[in-house]
Amino acid sequence: MNDKFILMLAVILIILAGGLFYFLYRRQSPQVNIQNNITDSKIESQNEISLELKKLNITAIEKTKEMEYNIPENLSDVGWYLKKIICEEGGYDLSPYAGKTVLLTRYSTNEVYDNTEPLDVWAVSSKGKVVCVYKTVTENSTMAPGVFSVKENPLIKKK
Repeated sequence: MNDKFILMLAVILIILAGGLFYFLYRRQSPQVNIQNNITDSKIESQNEISLELKKLNITAIEKTKEMEYNIPENLSDVGWYLKKIICEEGGYDLSPYAGKTVLLTRYSTNEVYDNTEPLDVWAVSSKGKVVCVYKTVTENSTMAPGVFSVKENPLIKKK
């Protein structure tokens, strides 16, 4: 009788442990899929960015930064208001992405402004679509504002 009780207790514990394992495994699976979707979206964005930069005749030397960023709701702060105007000059419209999370990717380039200031190129993308490309002076520059459209500029030249 004691052996039957121990055997039944062991079976019940195995069933409970299996159920707990199943519950925890099922609960973690969607997180893995979400991470895979984010990675796939970033890969898709990188492909689209490469195509866009090629179309604009911009040579990206090295990716130096990539981050998700929530664009302000009304694009009225100094930084994003200026970027909105610069993007419009380049033929892009940031307005539909106000208040949304985008992927910002920065690359170093082989371009300089006024033969002195090295330039970076930034790509703003959302769900694999490039929504704006603009150029800036590098982080250590003292030039302000130092943000430029991708349109032809006689002061921007290849190194």
